[in-house]
Amino acid sequence: MVADQYSLKSFLRAAPNALLDQYFKATGIDLDVSGLKETQIEPIAATLDELPKEQLDRVETDFKNVHLLANEAGGKALHQELANLGRPDAMIATDKKTSLITLALETLLCFPKAFADALIFRPYFDQDRYWRKVTGLTSRMPDDSLVRCDYLAACLKTFFRHNDGRGRNCKVDYYRREERHFFFAFPEDYPQTMAVWEKGNLQPSFFNPAFEVVFVVTEGSTYSLDTCYRGSKPDSQALSDVFAEAMFDAPIARELYDRPSYDLFQLKRRSFRFAYSAESGIERMAIRKLRFSVGGGDPLKVTLDANAHGDRGSNAIHEAIERVFRTADAAVVPRKPTSPVSISERPCCLRMDGSTSCTMPL
Repeated sequence: MVADQYSLKSFLRAAPNALLDQYFKATGIDLDVSGLKETQIEPIAATLDELPKEQLDRVETDFKNVHLLANEAGGKALHQELANLGRPDAMIATDKKTSLITLALETLLCFPKAFADALIFRPYFDQDRYWRKVTGLTSRMPDDSLVRCDYLAACLKTFFRHNDGRGRNCKVDYYRREERHFFFAFPEDYPQTMAVWEKGNLQPSFFNPAFEVVFVVTEGSTYSLDTCYRGSKPDSQALSDVFAEAMFDAPIARELYDRPSYDLFQLKRRSFRFAYSAESGIERMAIRKLRFSVGGGDPLKVTLDANAHGDRGSNAIHEAIERVFRTADAAVVPRKPTSPVSISERPCCLRMDGSTSCTMPL
């Protein structure tokens, strides 16, 4: 297993020697590792340490990028880009770190464009608290959405210059992946100074970094907009409006910001089942844990955790609900009706064909 923080030796322990041998041959490095055991990393590390700085920098950059994609979010990004190339069969359906390193390193060697694009899309699949969704949009993507990227960049420059005093320059990149339209914006940030090593000397370096704002429009019966901006919720909503006005010629209706992105009420019912295609490879999917908010004001938090991996499967969590709350499905009358209860957390477990079960957020 590889540590979450990159280190060269941890990476070499996790990466298969056969793939390392292919990488060194592809990059012109005279290092034969085919005769070494998987745990014999010291000869490899020692040889790499003797490389010229420019060559070692390239190796370290490649290995750090492989490490960055060797996780759940990176695996999803690689799967998307390999499927976009018509090679979904190259995706390894596993959550093991070593296998993900294998997938990432193979993609780097065989499909470098897919690897580079996966680095761009990885943050979308690793959604943190700065991602905010608006659903129920009735506008449609314009035919000239690619042309409008320059207009969107100009609008973002105006927004950040007016509000923050930064954003003198801005570039927007557009990608289409099936029903999703991705817009990656890179406004110019405030100037920064960093101590860097140049030819053996430590000296200050002055530069103007870019920060990232991401917009993702998903098509469907209605459209949704995901916005990622590392700032406050009001600023994120304001940026969503900037995007909507640039792309749809109209801001987002105020009431859509207050609408829940997902209807979780149905998860409380025993009859609920996840819908997925036979081609997905999913054998079974069941809710493992639900967290309820009971009452208003300062609500009571109630978490129910059930063994969804066992024989009861999908019924396990609902049997737990019926033991605690009064429901229409319950055979007895417990203590509390579920009608005023909302769901605030919903991890699930799923089992893929030929693999072990794993837990993931819904």
